[in-house]
Amino acid sequence: GFFGLGATGALVDAHWRTLIQTKVGLELQGRVLSTNRMLALSTMPLGALAAGFLADKVFEPLMANDGLFADSVGMLIGSGPGRGIALLMIIVGTFRVILAVVGYSYAPLRNMEDDLPDAVPDAVIVADKDALQAQADQQVLTQTAVN
Repeated sequence: GFFGLGATGALVDAHWRTLIQTKVGLELQGRVLSTNRMLALSTMPLGALAAGFLADKVFEPLMANDGLFADSVGMLIGSGPGRGIALLMIIVGTFRVILAVVGYSYAPLRNMEDDLPDAVPDAVIVADKDALQAQADQQVLTQTAVN
């Protein structure tokens, strides 16, 4: 479970950053990366609250020596103290692996590197970032309409 968390996280992050660095102009990379980071980190408090509750109140009782899953899942990962959080990690890791496979199976996401134009570095960084973003959006829409 924990291996699945780390392996898929590293793969997704490496591909995401590579796409951002090649497809987004230098003048907009800060906005894109900071927005992504803000959205990702804003879910962490919810995850911390949910994980603690789920581990202590749901999965620990299920994986106790006399729990509901002790004779089924407990045969694979053991039962008793600490096995609830282990089951939670396995479930979350498995979910992330499934999510990575589903993302890879979705052709527009898989082919994004080939379908989107590479950013062309400008000699001058434009001061009006909103106008620059509108211009970049228009270029993508025009290219998408042509294809």
